[in-house]
Amino acid sequence: MQLADMFASSALLADWPGWIVWLANWENLLVVLKVAIGLGFIIFVHELGHFAVAKWCGVKCEKFYVGFDVPLKLGWGKWGIRLPSALWKRKWGETEYGIGILPLGGYVKMLGQDDNPARAAEAVRQARMKAEVAAEATAAGTNGAASAMVSEGGAVATATKEEEEYVLDPRSYMAKSVPQRMAIISAGVVMNVIFAVVFATIAYGLGVPYQPAAVGQVIPSQGAWRADLQIGDRILALDGEPVEKFVELKSKVTAMPEEEAKDGIEALIERDGKEMTVTVRPESTRSIIMLGITGPMTTRLSWTEPTIKYSPAAKQDFKPGDRIIRVEGPAGGERIGNYRQFVAAMAKNQDKEVSVTVLRGEPREGETPPDNVSTPTEHTYSVGVRPRKWIGAWMKFGAITAVQSGSPAERAGIREGDKLVSINGQSADAFDPLTWSSDVRRSAEAAPEETIKLAFERKGEAKLVDIEVKPRVPVTYDALAPGLDLRILASNLALGIAYEVELEVAGTAPNSEASGKLMPGDRVLKALFIPASDELAKQEAEEVGKYGLGDRPVDFADEDLKPTWTWLSERMLMSLSGTQLQLTVKRGDQTETVTLPIVDKPGYFHVHRGFIFEAEERIERAASVGEAISLGFRETGFALTAVVRFLRKIYYDPKAGENLGSVLTIGGAAGAAAKQGLSDLLIFMTLISANLAIINFLPIPVLDGGHMVFLAYEGIRGKPADERIFGILTMIGFVLLLSLMVFVFWLDIERYFLR
Repeated sequence: MQLADMFASSALLADWPGWIVWLANWENLLVVLKVAIGLGFIIFVHELGHFAVAKWCGVKCEKFYVGFDVPLKLGWGKWGIRLPSALWKRKWGETEYGIGILPLGGYVKMLGQDDNPARAAEAVRQARMKAEVAAEATAAGTNGAASAMVSEGGAVATATKEEEEYVLDPRSYMAKSVPQRMAIISAGVVMNVIFAVVFATIAYGLGVPYQPAAVGQVIPSQGAWRADLQIGDRILALDGEPVEKFVELKSKVTAMPEEEAKDGIEALIERDGKEMTVTVRPESTRSIIMLGITGPMTTRLSWTEPTIKYSPAAKQDFKPGDRIIRVEGPAGGERIGNYRQFVAAMAKNQDKEVSVTVLRGEPREGETPPDNVSTPTEHTYSVGVRPRKWIGAWMKFGAITAVQSGSPAERAGIREGDKLVSINGQSADAFDPLTWSSDVRRSAEAAPEETIKLAFERKGEAKLVDIEVKPRVPVTYDALAPGLDLRILASNLALGIAYEVELEVAGTAPNSEASGKLMPGDRVLKALFIPASDELAKQEAEEVGKYGLGDRPVDFADEDLKPTWTWLSERMLMSLSGTQLQLTVKRGDQTETVTLPIVDKPGYFHVHRGFIFEAEERIERAASVGEAISLGFRETGFALTAVVRFLRKIYYDPKAGENLGSVLTIGGAAGAAAKQGLSDLLIFMTLISANLAIINFLPIPVLDGGHMVFLAYEGIRGKPADERIFGILTMIGFVLLLSLMVFVFWLDIERYFLR
């Protein structure tokens, strides 16, 4: 065991904050180091572009910093501790090089130029020389270029205060011609684009893993579900544009303006060797357009954690990297060759114990097994059912939100917005909306030709609408699993409908604790999970946290997260023995608090047994240097256009800006890429470098693009913009940029610490 691992696992850290324990692991420290070097290098090459061209043009560069060397102080008054402004600095020649203490960018300080509007005027004054001083310097031979620079840059001017002529220092930024200054300003962006190509070229030389554009899971009620996209479908093109990678598919869809998305996307898909075209109408979640699918999966169990703790699968001895090759139920077994076949086999045996056979000992994809490794072996385990959890009460059916294309519901005439009021003549309030799908599936399995009589309330109809529908036997199941969007809805695949579950109690089970504490008509406002002990609370919080779920109270009035009762039911699956659910309910004019045990619901089982699968990945590796360069240009082009598409989306839908992230989000994403491997980190650096290039070239004062606008104006008119106007616009740009930084930092604080 490594020293850091021993330290991280010792009792000394048991009660320390999680981030300290995390950093105590040397592998995590290595990830932090990789991210710091990678992001720091992107900033370095940007500033190097400015620096190199400025030097080439003869500009005096006073400082070259990665990070900002700002004075920082911890505490207030005499008790404050002043921090060093730089982690490291050294002066070579006329330039001071350093690493600033604030890691939010970098800068090159040139004589006569400063991006801070509060210091811009002072920078210009420092670059000015009185005419007589310049003449003396010229006569002495120490500044012979001064008189030449006067006419070239139009630098002769009259000081308004003292009415005396001055010239600019010939080595100042302001003394250079417009084309030279344009070259200096644009050099940072050019370097970012060049190094984006370099990063991507190296990555494709090593080999870049990617997920193919295919369907792994389908989320109920969303666009792909409505269009009846199925697990295993390969997506070949969107609106006529070929797509090969899942990341390309995701980028094209998420960056679409909502108005365009409403018209639908023509998707060319391949299913069972046949091509077909379907129209998918994506939906918007937090202003991000989504198809409602996840990336493709394999039948290999995760190399890091093969099962979910406390699940039926976790009770058996499955190992990381096991590949499922057979599933056998009471009616027989099936060989499993892909994830779709596994899902079909499990859907067929939802209520039954199954035998799962795995192949163990295969090397990771792309790795050559050592000579001393034995032949892979088969192992078979019995995996029990996974009981559904509940509190002994169920809620009312809500409105139907989606009808699946080609489904029994569509053929029978069921519509979105319909609200179910009776089932075979019995009130819908007598049925649990979350387990009704199991009742319908079992009915279809037992009597395939029988129909179900349903009655709906329909907008615009005075009477109930009676519909008779023949359900099907589903050959798949929906993506109802913890960690998905909290807005997830219930579905009934046997009919092909998705629907809301209201927060109003419809009924309680006889002899349950809920029957004495909840009443029909109670409206649920909040929910809080209460584990049986502090130790169990710690275990449950650790497990729940892996799936992006917090242990905070659930507020159903939260307009941002919009949690649903369906999601809460899925969250109950993660609860350990003895955990209770505390509900805040509205009963008439009173607010009541009710605490109920979370227990198994007799006779009902969850289709997910607790397996965690590896994503389907392929490796794209260049066969030659020329091909690597070509792929590098392609990847950089994709990254640049992805940034432009997202900016375009923000222009059409400003709320999409809520999906921006600060250095916290960037660092987290970079860390995740670094954990995957060097090529993943390099591809991420390609994206960030392209992002920095585009953002920096936006025509906003303070940014490089803003400087280019002023220089273009000066080149056209033959003289600089009025100093007063320049100062005002620069200050506006500075405030806008600072406001944006505060905004994205707040988004991350809310995202990671408050939600």
